[in-house]
Amino acid sequence: MAMIAEDREGEFIFRDHRDLYDTINASDLGDAPWQMKVFQYNGEIPDDQVPEWMSAQYEVYFCDPRDSIKNMIADTTFKHGFDYVPYQEFDKDGDRRYENLMSGDWAFQQAVCFCSIPPSVR
Repeated sequence: MAMIAEDREGEFIFRDHRDLYDTINASDLGDAPWQMKVFQYNGEIPDDQVPEWMSAQYEVYFCDPRDSIKNMIADTTFKHGFDYVPYQEFDKDGDRRYENLMSGDWAFQQAVCFCSIPPSVR
């Protein structure tokens, strides 16, 4: 069974996959147009019994993530709901809780340095 995203209070953000798709389709994309790319597997192919997915072509539709993020940041709708600073969150048992890119290790490591402080600054 697929998991549907939860908010910080543990409530489901979407009722089901249809609700997620409807939300995406109803979103104002600003000036981020839809694009399409065709992808195909280009790795090693076995000599016998080639799986269908290895020779199939796949169309992927998307909006440029940079344009989409610029539009989100500029949209006042996200004023209080957009995490733009890395953070770490823990539950009552002390277990780390991951919610989005900014709650992950990569974002945190980009912003926090546990390196030694140079003598000239001490």
